[in-house]
Amino acid sequence: MKVKFKTVLPFAIVLAVFFPLIFVFKEASSIFINSFHTPKLDSFFIKTTWLGEGFMLISALLLILVKKTKWIIAFLIGLAIHFILIQINKLLLFPDVLRPLGYFEAIGKEHLLYRIENLRIYRTTSFPSGHTTGATFGAAFIAFAFKKIRSVAWVMMALSVFVGLSRIYLIQHFLIDVYFGLLFGFISAVLAIVITKRIHKKYAWMNKFLIPKFKNLEVYIEEPDIIEESWNSN
Repeated sequence: MKVKFKTVLPFAIVLAVFFPLIFVFKEASSIFINSFHTPKLDSFFIKTTWLGEGFMLISALLLILVKKTKWIIAFLIGLAIHFILIQINKLLLFPDVLRPLGYFEAIGKEHLLYRIENLRIYRTTSFPSGHTTGATFGAAFIAFAFKKIRSVAWVMMALSVFVGLSRIYLIQHFLIDVYFGLLFGFISAVLAIVITKRIHKKYAWMNKFLIPKFKNLEVYIEEPDIIEESWNSN
């Protein structure tokens, strides 16, 4: 249970690249991304945003059932951290921050936005993007848990970014909301692993498989070459 550099790298690159943009292109980024509207993109981003509605979290939980109990504990710790970060910011620190539709209505520029018919669009509690935070936590956790799988971190990072883009395209959030959603989700996964690493050696039960029958399944998932060798030997 380690925070490997190769797993951190994809997320760090995205966060570093987008950081200079979040304070400059608030209006422009929303209008620009929203302007590429087509029926196919509408459908794509509506489906993509579902990843942030619990799909990535459920996927992460189901996948780590094949691993030792310490990973389940780490997931629950991270889930709590990500939830606290969202609620503190949305309800306590920034409850009145307007989402794109509310913001553009307030300045009389709502006509610049494209709205998908019958899609409910919120106007307040914009910061941070809860969908992006949840999706990124789930994606980053999968990347850390299955770090031996080639390119898993890059794939998970890409999924997180697409969820974030969907929130901007659907005018549910600004770029800064999505950026901090990515950051908070990633931090939640890292902190969960760091905390669990400090305590799991003290408790023998945390180093056992929750479902013993899945012990060999973990090996097959993390070491795909074993499957190829198994097939070749038959």
